[in-house]
Order: sequence, then C-alpha cells, then structure tokens
Amino acid sequence: MENLIETLRDVLDLPPTNENPKKERLILNAIFDTITQSLQRGESVEIEGFGKFKAQERKAHIVTQFREDGKHKRGPKPHGRRVVPPKKYVYFKPARSWTAMVNIARGFPLSFYERRAVTYWKPKE
Repeated sequence: MENLIETLRDVLDLPPTNENPKKERLILNAIFDTITQSLQRGESVEIEGFGKFKAQERKAHIVTQFREDGKHKRGPKPHGRRVVPPKKYVYFKPARSWTAMVNIARGFPLSFYERRAVTYWKPKE
C-alpha cells in the first residue's frame, strides 16, 4: 500500500511530507471500495490496460471422501459425503498489454497476442 501511495504522490505532484499520507490513502481506499461495491452488485470492473475483475459463482458440489482435517481427498473408498455450498469468488483476468509488460521485465518470450498488445503500449521515458 505504501508503494501505491508514493506512486500516487509522484503522479499527482504532491509535496512529500513526513505526516501520515491521509489524502493519498483516502483516494486509494475510494478506488478499492468502488471496485468492491461493484463486485458485490454482480458487476464486472474493467481497468483499461490493467485487467478485469469479475465476481463469479462456484456451484454447489458433493465431495465423496474427505479427511478428518476437513480437506478434500479423492480416492476409491468413499468414507462419507459432504455438500460444499455455492460460493462467490473474485476472478481477475489481466490485460494482454499488462501481461506483456510483466513478461518483458522478467525476460520471458511473448506470445503472438502479447506482441500485438505491446504495439499499443509505449514505455515511460
């Protein structure tokens, strides 16, 4: 969080202070709260050049065997059945250009689609 606050301060040209960065923290919290509220309403949130957040639902399913510690285990001997209830989770799909930037920084080869996405992205100078 502190790295994001420092970056936000640099982008907005705010003077560096030794005080608690309240304004920057409020801005970041507002962004994250907006994303969270949109996902709770079932809407997807797309940040261009970064990725897409989407709330998805995992269907209920039956586990036919489980260990005593509660973890799932598959095997030929069913010791009992348990219904795992439906659950919502957040899915994040990174943008191709963002994935390409990360791969370039780490020295990995790019896929065809990532090479195509890089043509739209210009690095900072």
